[in-house]
Amino acid sequence: MDQHQQTNAALTGKIAESLTLDEQVVLETRGRSDTTTDHEWRNGERVMGYWDAQRVRRVFGRSSDEFCQELQYDKTIKDASAFYGIGMHFPFAALESVLADVVVRGRLSSSTQMTLFCLDAVVRTETWLRQTKRLIPRMISLLGLLRWLHTQGVPWNRAVTAGILEEVPEPTGWLIKVPELFERRDPDPVCIEALSAFAEKNVTGWFSKPINRARTPSALPRAIALAAWSDIPERVFEQAAANALLTHGHPDAYLSAGAYAVMVNTVLSGGTLEDGIEVVVDELAKWPDENVQRLLSSCDLTGPPPSLGELSALVEDGAAPNALAVAAVVAARDADFESAVRRAAEALPAAAPLVGGFHGARNGEQGFPREWLERLELRDVIDRLVFDVAAVQVGLPERVWTPDWAGPYPGF
Repeated sequence: MDQHQQTNAALTGKIAESLTLDEQVVLETRGRSDTTTDHEWRNGERVMGYWDAQRVRRVFGRSSDEFCQELQYDKTIKDASAFYGIGMHFPFAALESVLADVVVRGRLSSSTQMTLFCLDAVVRTETWLRQTKRLIPRMISLLGLLRWLHTQGVPWNRAVTAGILEEVPEPTGWLIKVPELFERRDPDPVCIEALSAFAEKNVTGWFSKPINRARTPSALPRAIALAAWSDIPERVFEQAAANALLTHGHPDAYLSAGAYAVMVNTVLSGGTLEDGIEVVVDELAKWPDENVQRLLSSCDLTGPPPSLGELSALVEDGAAPNALAVAAVVAARDADFESAVRRAAEALPAAAPLVGGFHGARNGEQGFPREWLERLELRDVIDRLVFDVAAVQVGLPERVWTPDWAGPYPGF
């Protein structure tokens, strides 16, 4: 057993000691003693997963913030289907998510700006891991979102805490030098307020201590950056949820973000949206879900392109789970990129980038809407980010992480 496995087993054993009798029964019947082989979608096939002590504790409503902290596992992507899908299709999934903004709004939205900083953070996470042997994706994502906050007019010394300011006196990396990203594009006040609380009160959102009760769908588009995180859906879900918790504290929001990332990840791995929903539903059983499973289970993914009336039944109050459900139905039943994006946006604009992500994950370069590429704002910037993420996750021909990447992509 290697060092990471020993750490995981020790962590699980420590948590298991604190479980109640009822929780121990669940762990014994549905769980196991270590957390190193929880594979749920392997080589293009659905495989039964198991619960560990951390997940059991979450189900019973108790604190389990480990997924938001330093991670103790090897993040190397080994599954052949996921390896191929992330290398060949992920860049186009991310690109089409961004392109959907152009179709609907004519320019990039604030949510897409945040997505770019989260893509940047995935590459920076690799830099930090290579330099320090520490895997802290959420912390690096937080700093990425704080750089975005800075672009929205908040001085850097008011965006970060005094401790971080001492270590990072100015925002770093190449992305922050793109002047167009400093344009304010009607950001969701939820994100501004949640991120501003970090410097003002030294608080961030956690599973055990939510930063707010926000359910808005602005947490979802950036989750596409985590769809390439792992070949293990549980890990994808956790990191997308950990990222969303930084700005959105309601389960409807952060669980929808996790669900979206896993659905894209499943499609990248050769599955369908139906497969993705199946994997998500199993994962949601371990979390305090209120509406995500209900809405996803009500999605009819077969038939002709859905009417506005059919989609309106899924919209309800337009929260994060509603946007995800609308996107799933439209993406499954309308294969044309532009038609699907416009159809989703007519029902719920926040669903449009999610449709783009699903479409790109399924079709890759073959179905890429090149006629829209010429209208893409910051095309070179976005191209670089999406392919650099694929490169650090699985490697691309003549494009792999080297120590030189620490310049444009420093850890902090």
